[in-house]
Amino acid sequence: ELEVDLGSNISIVGIGNDISTGTVIASQGMNVTGIDINFESVEHYRALYEEESVKEYVESIGGKFDYYHQDYSKNGVGEGTQDIVVFANILEIASSQSVDGLIKQALNDVKSGGYIVVQTMTYDPELVQNNFEKMLDESGSVYEKVSVEAHFPDFKRSSTEQYMYRISKVSID
Repeated sequence: ELEVDLGSNISIVGIGNDISTGTVIASQGMNVTGIDINFESVEHYRALYEEESVKEYVESIGGKFDYYHQDYSKNGVGEGTQDIVVFANILEIASSQSVDGLIKQALNDVKSGGYIVVQTMTYDPELVQNNFEKMLDESGSVYEKVSVEAHFPDFKRSSTEQYMYRISKVSID
């Protein structure tokens, strides 16, 4: 089980319309940055977060949750600033060029000793995992696969898998 200190910085890339994930994490006293390429989704859920007084509650217990509209493969949140970077079901739908940029950005943003979590919902989750690990190997980064959790078969013969990697040495080309 992953233990995270209060005030940890967590980025969720591909947060889309999932305000609940970021809100739950932020309400545990974490600093959450939600990033998505879809402008309308980001604006809608940012407004919803602020309208429902969720923001006030989260901040009252020391958490923070911000939504950003940006292409994470080209612009991250800050070198070495994140304890955890989560890819929320986006690696299987992004182009290979974008995936390369996403991974390089995550390696840039995650602290040494931090984590990258890959969530994937696809017909072939092992393919996503293998491609991700291949890109980590090619980057020269040192990592440890920490766990495989949350296997949920669904009615369309696909499944959701979650892979967690602890990054101990970051190398970026």
